[in-house]
Amino acid sequence: AMQAFEKAAKQISDPGQAWLMTGYAAWNSNDLSKARQAFTKALKYLKQKDKARESLLRVERIMVNIDNS
Repeated sequence: AMQAFEKAAKQISDPGQAWLMTGYAAWNSNDLSKARQAFTKALKYLKQKDKARESLLRVERIMVNIDNS
């Protein structure tokens, strides 16, 4: 799913939702680095900005907790 959403995001004119979905799919696959990248890209789109910011903060907290354990 992650690759499909990422491919779509690169091909459509308003890819905010596709980047958001890429982030969720990456997070679900435990690819936190890819999730972080996708949520960062989704931040640029007004409709996805709030959800992207919230998800990005949660992923970054998880990454910090993993690094500190």
